[in-house]
Parts: sequence; structure tokens; C-alpha cells
Amino acid sequence: MINEKIKNLTLSLEEQLDTSKQKNLDFIQTEQDAIEIIHFILLELRDFTIQNGFNSLKEEIDFFKYKKPKILAKLIFHKAIHIILVCKPHGGTDILKQYLNRELIKLNLFFEENIELYAYHRTKNEAMDHIYFIRENPSVHSCDDLSFYQNDHLFCTSHDFRMATIIANGEIEIYLVNELAKITEANLLLFSHTQSQSTPLIWTDTKTSLTELIYGLYTQGVFNNGKATLNDISKHFQLSFNIKLGNIYKIFQEMRERKINPLPFFDSIKKSLLKYIEYLEDKLN
Repeated sequence: MINEKIKNLTLSLEEQLDTSKQKNLDFIQTEQDAIEIIHFILLELRDFTIQNGFNSLKEEIDFFKYKKPKILAKLIFHKAIHIILVCKPHGGTDILKQYLNRELIKLNLFFEENIELYAYHRTKNEAMDHIYFIRENPSVHSCDDLSFYQNDHLFCTSHDFRMATIIANGEIEIYLVNELAKITEANLLLFSHTQSQSTPLIWTDTKTSLTELIYGLYTQGVFNNGKATLNDISKHFQLSFNIKLGNIYKIFQEMRERKINPLPFFDSIKKSLLKYIEYLEDKLN
């Protein structure tokens, strides 16, 4: 029963969000409308769960661990984006980049403060589900989560809000990275019109290969005594080699998901360089 209700509410939610997005040209108003839409969907879901309850502890855990956080994450996401848009500073690209990077730092701080729950979520752990995702649980584990005391105890557990925040932060990070990528692309376009008349070096291999190289140099700490950020290195390579990489975080995620060999470009470089060394030695002999 609860799964069917969630399915219907989710469909209704997506339809309303799409309709709102199509009718509004103002980004801030679109986010405000999204917040109200999701709020009322959550209220309806709350009333349904209180009236009907759950058939088992397993169903309750599943709801507060997966179902509710997925919807609540949308509310957290749109609230965050609304604030980011409202507070966005006026000025040049450098000011805007600083602002967006500060928002990314905030996400990283939340990650560090909740690293245990992140690990619990990503490893699909279930050991503490009976504590984290059961309502009105007086466990001391809830004491570090103020949202436990701020929300309706009939519709929250000690950790469902933080679980939703983890999901939302992943989407917020993608949003911020994409906004930074747009700025980089604009700078690249400007650079292409103002670069010198000398023959430029243009990257002609794949974007994935360049991303592999950038991450390799970043993790090796070869620039600025290891203090150069991934974004700094990426920008330098894109400007130097006249290429737009877009979202390198997404490219890297796809690399990580390779089943056979996640680093074929490095293997190819090593093979080519060894072959060249052998060629030189044969030539000298």
C-alpha cells in the first residue's frame, strides 16, 4: 500500500515540477514553486503514513531509509539552489567562481562531519537500521542530529533527514560543478578569440584520456607542492590545449565504473614510452 502511494505521489511530483519549469522563465521563482510543490507532497505522504502505518519494521525501515529521503532530498536540494540563486553576487567571473567554490566547501564540511553516515550509506550497511530508521527511538545516536528534535516525531527518525541531506548534497555538488564548468567554457571561448597567433597545442585524444591524466597528476601532487586543486589543474589544461572538458567529475565516475581496466591511457603511455626507449637503445647499438 505504501509503495503504491509513493509511486503515485512521485509521478504527481514530477509532473508538477515539469509544469512549473515550463511556465516559469525566472529561475528563482521556479525554485520557490518547487519548494512549495514538494512541501505539500511530503505533507500528504505524512498524513498517509500516520493514518495507515506500516506492515512491519522492515517496511518502516525501508520507508525512512530510502523512500522518504529520496523525496525529502528534492526539497533540500531546491531550498539550497534557491538560496544560492538569491545570494549569487554580482560581478565578474572570478567573484562568481569564488562564491560557487565556497558552496562546494560547505558540502565538503558536511561530508567530513557525517563521514560515518556517508560510509554507511555508500556501503549499503544495514547493521544500524533498527536504530537509525525507526521512529521515536530514544537512542543516544540521535543526540548529534538536531533535526530529530525539530521535526515531527510521527514522521521522522533520528537519521532520515541526514540521509536525505546526503542524497541532496550529491545533486547540489553536480549543480555547482556544472555552473563552474559553464564559467570555464565561457573563459575558453574568450581565450580562443584572444590567443596569440603562434601555433597552439590542441588536445586530439579523448576527453576521458585527458581527464585520466589530470586526475593522475592531481593525485600525484606534482603542481604547487601538491596544493593545486583539481579545478586549477583542469582549467590550466583546458586553456592550454584549447579543449572543453565539461563535467570531469562525471567523466571520472564513468572511469571508476570500468570493469576491466580503469586507466587505459596510463597503460598506453607507459607502453609507448618503453617502446620509444627500446627504439633509442637499438639505434645507439
